[in-house]
Order: sequence, then structure tokens, then C-alpha cells
Amino acid sequence: MNNPIIRAEKKPVANPGTQYLPPDIGAAEKAWNAEYVGTAAKVLFETMGRRMRSWGQPYAHFAAFTQSSGTGKSRAVDELAKEVFCIPVRVGVTAGHAYPPQDLDCANWLLQHVHVSQDSFQKAVQAWLYATFHEARTVLQETILPRVRSPFGPDRVKEIARMFKDEMNKDMKYGEHGEFRKRFYGDVKKRAECIFETCNVLPLRNRCPTREVAVQAEDGASDHIETVYDAAKAFVELLYTHVDDVEGFKFQEPLVILCFDEAHELTTSETDRGIYIWTRFEELRRACSIFVGLPIFTLFVSTVGKVELEPFAPLLGQSSSSRLAPWVFTTHAPIVAMPLDVLAERFPLSSEDPWTLGRAASTHHMAHLGRPL
Repeated sequence: MNNPIIRAEKKPVANPGTQYLPPDIGAAEKAWNAEYVGTAAKVLFETMGRRMRSWGQPYAHFAAFTQSSGTGKSRAVDELAKEVFCIPVRVGVTAGHAYPPQDLDCANWLLQHVHVSQDSFQKAVQAWLYATFHEARTVLQETILPRVRSPFGPDRVKEIARMFKDEMNKDMKYGEHGEFRKRFYGDVKKRAECIFETCNVLPLRNRCPTREVAVQAEDGASDHIETVYDAAKAFVELLYTHVDDVEGFKFQEPLVILCFDEAHELTTSETDRGIYIWTRFEELRRACSIFVGLPIFTLFVSTVGKVELEPFAPLLGQSSSSRLAPWVFTTHAPIVAMPLDVLAERFPLSSEDPWTLGRAASTHHMAHLGRPL
């Protein structure tokens, strides 16, 4: 008999020069890089646009993006990044490997930062946001823009967005990101550490729900300080050179997406001196309110469930922020709809080849239900 023998706990013999990947790992990587099917990314973008155009004065442009695991949330955001500039942050703690992998420097800063009081963590979050926008702007200037061919307008922005996405995904494999993304967030962490140690905190302003961190500007002028808002504004202005005034322009849709994946890890309750309860998500949300006047939309991606959803969208009067009380500021509703069964055959209303119960229950049809990645 020439049939191969498959033994338990033994890897199959691969051709010389090929790398063996367990079936689940290989399937995840292959599916992620396969042609995108369906309209989930388009629907997601349109939903964010409707949220930004909704009535009321928003506390911040953010929303939870929640659905069951494996329904394509992360892949939808990745597909959208071909059209809109997206800064992806994979927060979630994972045991071993994951795809897409965790951004370790970001997770360590946001989840395990040693300064765990509410005030110090707010300072740390603003330092991280400032560093992220600053580093994104630097990467555009030094790496992306010199290669852009589109001279002006929306096509230029799409080309920039796709180039950045490709660089962030380059050499990504199960359990580990490529060198570009690791270097990007490594530089963000270094700058955030420096800002955290040297920055000052400004007095509270009327509109802003938190005291802003003041960063010494790079021009060296002793009286020139910048905040998270300034870093975010400078980044948007570099990206959208065809818009004269990014502050005064009435945007109908997000121009930049900041996406925190596996964000439920940020909702663990913390205590200050055993009295006041707060979460890292609430402090990150508070920091995002600083740039509410800019066309930046923050997504908090998480698996669905009562435990995961309630911290992202508390009922009126139950939020820790008094500014989220009724009739003060509004928040955007969670995004919970994801198209399913996009690969399955459609059941015809009338057909010469009618569906039978056996066909509907067949392995072939059942295998095409659901939403891959």
C-alpha cells in the first residue's frame, strides 16, 4: 500500500521549501487575503456617516461596533481602509496567537500602564493619542506621500489610505505583525513615554470634559504648546489638502477612522483608593471628545453580548459622565447590523429548479452560511 499514514500529533510532510501551518491558521490567513464579498464595509461607512449627521451635540464621534465573533467586523474595517484612512489598533488580550495579531505596544500602554489612577491614565491616553496622530503624520510625509501619484482631491486620499493599509498589513501572519506596523507603534510608544514624563496639564475648558495635556511643540518655542486636538488637526490637514478649513467645514462623513479592535478589554472596572469606579474605555472616550470638532470617527469593535455592549452604550442617566446626562450631549448608538450568508445561494421565489428540504439542509449549502471573517 502506498497510501500515506496520518498519525496523531504529527505534522504532515510538506514539500521542501514550504512552511507548514495548522489548518485553522492557514485558513484564517487565506480568508483574510481573499477577495472581499458583500457590502458590509459600505454599510458600515454609511452608518458612521448617518451617525455624524444625526441631531444633537455629540459628546464625541465614537460608536461601538458589536456582533458575534467571526461575523466579519475586523475584515469590514480593513476593507473600508482601502477608501478611508484608518488607524487600526488591536487591543485585545489573546492567549497565544491570533489573526489579526495583537498590537503589543498599544495593548501594554492601554491595558497595563503602571499609572492606574484615573487622572494619570487620562494623561497617558492623551499622550498616546497625540503620539499616534503625530507618528501617522510623520509616516505620511516620509514614506507615503513621496510615492503618491494622484495629484489632488479624493482620489489622492484613497491612494494614501490604501498605501498605509498595505504597509500596516504587510508581512502580517498568525500571531505577529510585520516590521512596518511594529516599528510604527514602537515609535508611538516611545513618543508617548516622553510626552507622559514631560507634559503639563492645562486648566479645564468649558466644552472639553477633561483637562488637556500640553505638549511642547517641536519648533522649540517655549510658549508654543500643542494638545491632542492640534496633533489630530495637523494630521487631517496633511491628508486632506483640498479642504481649506477642516474645522469650519461641515463634514457629512468620517475622513479618518480610529479603530480599537477587541475593545471590551478596556471596560474592566478600576478603582481609585477603593472609592471611585472608572474604566479605561471611559477615559479613552473622554479623550476622544477633545477632537469632536474634527471628522475623525472612533470605532470600538467587540463581540456582542450584554456584558460587552452595556459599557459602550450605557442607558441615559447611568453613565459615569454627567455630560452624558439627557439633553446635555448625545452619543452615537452602537452599530450592530452585519450582513450574513453573503456566500450562500439565494432562495428563489420562483424557479424551474425548486429548492427541496434536502438541498437547503445539504452540507454544501450549510457550509456557505454565516460570514467568513
